[in-house]
Parts: sequence; structure tokens; C-alpha cells
Amino acid sequence: MGIFQLAFSAVLASTAISGAKRAANLDFDGRKIENECLRNVVNSYMRVGDWVLDVTTKEVKRHSDYFVPAGKPSSPRELLPAGK
Repeated sequence: MGIFQLAFSAVLASTAISGAKRAANLDFDGRKIENECLRNVVNSYMRVGDWVLDVTTKEVKRHSDYFVPAGKPSSPRELLPAGK
């Protein structure tokens, strides 16, 4: 696996973590990492995912004619396909 593939996978994972944090309304507490260098690396890694998610959201809103607001389901059954 090349360096580009590893970098892309790392950014993709960071973006997925950022999306999950926002969906669950949670935040990463970097203060729990005692090693300052590692804490800075992890915080930078998380900021990359936040930035990618922000840019993606901005672009989706800019091209809003392709996207419509999705209503939240009132029950988990509404997530299932019809007839199930």
C-alpha cells in the first residue's frame, strides 16, 4: 500500500470519526492523553476530519438543488423498506 493510499485512508477515517462525533453530539477530550506530543498529533488528526466535513457540508449546501432535507424517522420501523 502506498503513502497516498495510507494518507487517504487516514483522512477518510478521521472524517468518519468527525461525523460520528457530530451525530452523537460528543467531543473528543484530548486532555486525557498524558503525552503532549501524542495529544497534539491526535488533536491535529481530528481537526483534519472536522475540516473535511465542514468543506463537504458547505459544498452540499451550495449545490442544494441536488439534495433535499431528509426528515427524521419517528420510529426505527420507518427505516425499514416497505413491506418488512
